[in-house]
Amino acid sequence: MFGSPRTIDLRMPCIRLHIPAALMAVIAILATLPAMAHAATAPWAEIASPGSTSAAVNPIPDIAWDGTGLWATWGTDVMDVEVRRWNGTSWASYPQPVNETTRNKMPSITWDGTRAWVAWNDDSYAVRVAYWNGSAWVQVASPGTATSINATPDLHYANGSVHVAYQDSSRVVQVERWNGSSWVALASPGSGGTANAYPSLGWDGTNVFVAWAQPNLVVVSRLVGAAWSAHSTLATPAAPNPLPTIEFIGSRLYVAYETGGTVAGYEWWDGVQYRPIPSPGGGNVYMYPTLEWTGSRLWASYVVDPGTVTIAWYDPVAPNAPTSLAQFQSDGTTSVAGGAWTRFGAASPLVFRGSMRDAQSSEQLLPWYEVRPTSTALSSTCGQQVAGATFIGTQVAAPTGGTAYTGSVDVTGLTNNTGYWWRMCIVDRFGFPSTWTALGGSPDVRVDTSLPTAAPSTPASAATNVASAPTLTAAYTDPAPANPGTVAFEVCTTNACGTVVRSGTSSSTASGADATWTVPSALTYSTTYWWRTRATDSVGNVGAWSATRSFTTEAASISIGVDAPSRTLGTAFAGSDVTGTSVVSVTTDSPGGYRLVARDESDAWGADTPGGDTLVDWTGTAAAPTQWNPGVAGGFGITMLAATGLGAKDARWGTGTQATDLALNRYAGLDATVDGAIHQRTSFAAGTDTVTLGWRVNVPTTQPPGDYEATIAFTAIPLP
Repeated sequence: MFGSPRTIDLRMPCIRLHIPAALMAVIAILATLPAMAHAATAPWAEIASPGSTSAAVNPIPDIAWDGTGLWATWGTDVMDVEVRRWNGTSWASYPQPVNETTRNKMPSITWDGTRAWVAWNDDSYAVRVAYWNGSAWVQVASPGTATSINATPDLHYANGSVHVAYQDSSRVVQVERWNGSSWVALASPGSGGTANAYPSLGWDGTNVFVAWAQPNLVVVSRLVGAAWSAHSTLATPAAPNPLPTIEFIGSRLYVAYETGGTVAGYEWWDGVQYRPIPSPGGGNVYMYPTLEWTGSRLWASYVVDPGTVTIAWYDPVAPNAPTSLAQFQSDGTTSVAGGAWTRFGAASPLVFRGSMRDAQSSEQLLPWYEVRPTSTALSSTCGQQVAGATFIGTQVAAPTGGTAYTGSVDVTGLTNNTGYWWRMCIVDRFGFPSTWTALGGSPDVRVDTSLPTAAPSTPASAATNVASAPTLTAAYTDPAPANPGTVAFEVCTTNACGTVVRSGTSSSTASGADATWTVPSALTYSTTYWWRTRATDSVGNVGAWSATRSFTTEAASISIGVDAPSRTLGTAFAGSDVTGTSVVSVTTDSPGGYRLVARDESDAWGADTPGGDTLVDWTGTAAAPTQWNPGVAGGFGITMLAATGLGAKDARWGTGTQATDLALNRYAGLDATVDGAIHQRTSFAAGTDTVTLGWRVNVPTTQPPGDYEATIAFTAIPLP
């Protein structure tokens, strides 16, 4: 039984409207209009109407299925109850179970497996109930007591008994069960509050359900034992009173309700929320929509102005089972192999996908997934949400029947170090589900979201004399499931690692083992560096950078030698040039090369003469050697002739290659206090370099005779 009469005050008979005469004339005119042309909205289809009323009286219909035919009941213009049965082609009439004159009966009908039952309000607002014995209606005892408002009764056969729900004078919902001889009162589930309750009963195969109205709200409760347990609520749009009815398709709950517009609302409960289904239509201010499931066909009744009882049907076709199941990383393109470990599924989503088909066109397909640890069976019902186990994708339009459309869902909230399996089904726009298709693995995917660590090990913190191309070591640890991984190393110039001068990654390392990496090119000698590490496991989980450690590199090794510890140039005559050569060898591993410098430590010749006479230095410098023409008395000077490992000597020394190339060479005098840079190599010296130097003496006529000697110190300096 669904709905309310179209009256201003439910306590008054529907024909006593207390409306001014002018308005009564309008109503009389409306009553003479022909029935409005109407057709159900696809995919619903209508059958012939069983009857209608005038515009002044709402028929408030109800329907019930007996296994082979559809029963319909409604209130008439003269306040009787009509009953018809659809046999597949036409409506068969039955006697009226009541013949009264002053009140809309608001009837309800149900089938108990062998016979039809009808309930209605009588003229005194009392609830009356009768059953059809094959030839006549037999009235049984009335439930409850007479009320001062319409009781709006609803009948339903549930758990082997006929049940009736109605509202009392305080709009409190009452529920009673027929035990074969009398009505047994059950607990009250609640109240309509300031609104008429319009209760509706349902049965899911296990529990009795009741829905009733509150302002802009449908409230649903379930009978568990002897007590009612809150089930769900459905907020309805503008309609002040939703006038709800409920029906079950298997264990799936459907609610029909008023929307306040001209189309009735129909929704199904997925375990967490209500989801709309296509409405067959409407067309009345009060439509009193109902639903009835036969096992293969969904029936709906509602009212179309000016009072036509309208019956529509829809034969659902479940979607095909999904195919081509696949799983991906969060980018939706990188495949995750069956049974593989992945870092996705906890915070960053795993993407599950499959192909969806439905034989019907103009469908809306909802991809539905069940995901559980392999320790728990896949057991949920397609279309019914289970917290933590079901995941629902975005509904996909499927305009063409038989065509494949892709369904997808992002899955998060999975647990580290756990294997999962999953399956997919499809729910169509009416809430009808396909069968399940499982990916088929055990597990299908394993989740690893633990972050690995890499603790620097060697060299020790603040270590000194570390090789310029050291091998760095870090302890790699991956919490369960302890997957292998790699360690990234960075060598920096500051503690904050703002400037990275060397970086690299270790090879794959088992959890609990040391990861190593060797600096590929030598660092600067005698320099302090900082280094840090970060671990990445084999599924891509990236740990945090470690704290930095410092080390100081060793000094570069360098050695220097000369081909002879002393060199005798012979007898020098005034105005005559005397020359000689020396070869200096340098060996170093400094990557920056070296600089060769020289200094005249005595800065005097003839220091052993009694008078302490000296021989002056040539006026050119090591930084800017100058030309010294042959035969010119200039004292003592040095030039560079050649060097190996460099390709060419520095051009400032001239183009001569022999000590005797006086005009081609450029010469410098050496200072006793400042090193003169003779030669510099700016790249790593592999092996030994040789530097050939030329000596030259030319004395003036005024130079005192004697033996002159000088001590020349050569120094090789490694370059960074």
